[in-house]
Amino acid sequence: MRVLHTSDLHLRGKGHRRLLTLLAASDYDVWVDTGDFAHEPVAVSARPDAIAHHQRSWWRHKELARRLGDALAGRPALMVPGNHDRFTPIGALEGAGIRVLVDRHADPQSAGETLSRVEIGGVTFAGTRAIAPGTGHWPGEISPTQAERLWSQLDGVDVLLTHGPGHPFAEPPAEPPEIHQPLPGLDAALARHGVSAHLHGHMHPTGGQWRVVDSCLVVNAATCGLRIDLDGHTVERVFR
Repeated sequence: MRVLHTSDLHLRGKGHRRLLTLLAASDYDVWVDTGDFAHEPVAVSARPDAIAHHQRSWWRHKELARRLGDALAGRPALMVPGNHDRFTPIGALEGAGIRVLVDRHADPQSAGETLSRVEIGGVTFAGTRAIAPGTGHWPGEISPTQAERLWSQLDGVDVLLTHGPGHPFAEPPAEPPEIHQPLPGLDAALARHGVSAHLHGHMHPTGGQWRVVDSCLVVNAATCGLRIDLDGHTVERVFR
């Protein structure tokens, strides 16, 4: 299976046009985006409702959900929100054929504790918006206890999508902010449950890098687009 993986595009203005061209022209079986799709126009300390209003207006003005669906031309797509996605139009995206992997039954002001999953072409994908705990500005920041509950649901999952990283591409522990630290307990859980691939973003400095850790292909697509052959564990950059 060939996966087109994008993350942390922080689209603004006309930035979506290159993405639409990529989706229409590239050779892939499924598109996944691991968050920070939208531009957050003001500092994260500003009112979340103001940011959400801006993003909502941007999505609607661009008719983006419909245009993404048109570019996909029936190919499946999955998305997990990132900490800059204050508004994710789940209904519109799913109407366009894009599955948003987020626990919509969870309290929107707290981290989710249920892994959403979907099977595509015999491959089971699971996803969460989770990032490491830190400033408290994003409801996807999860504690070690919440993380343990999430990772306990990894049995049978082939590909895990998260916004936040595990250890391979996280910042060194001594460097702030805390939200750029690895997700608690993730690396051991990936190995324990036999997950074949972990696709994420969030870490801009190491965006576009990948490595195999304990038979699990770990890919950080922050700020770019990568085409991944899940069977051969090969990756190539197709968008920056």
